[in-house]
Amino acid sequence: MDYEKQKKLDEAERAKLVMLEVKLDEVEAKIDRNQEKIENEKEFMKVLEEESIKMKIKIVVLNDDISSVSSLLSKDYCDASGRFGFAV
Repeated sequence: MDYEKQKKLDEAERAKLVMLEVKLDEVEAKIDRNQEKIENEKEFMKVLEEESIKMKIKIVVLNDDISSVSSLLSKDYCDASGRFGFAV
C-alpha cells in the first residue's frame, strides 16, 4: 500500500473514532438525564409517602374527634329533641 492510501484510511478511521466518541457522549448524557429523572422520581415518591402518612394520621385524629363529638351527642348531653344540654 502506498503512503496516500494509508493516510486516507487513517483519516477515515480517525473520523469513525470521532463519530463514535460523539455518540458515546450522547449516550452518556442520556444516561445522566435518566439517572437524574430516577432520583427525582424517588424523591417525589418519598414525599408522596410522607404525605400519605400525614393524611393517615389526620384521618385517625379526625376519627377520634368524630368519636368524641359522637359521645357528646349521646343521650347524656342532649334532651329528647336532640338539642345540646346536660341531662337533668
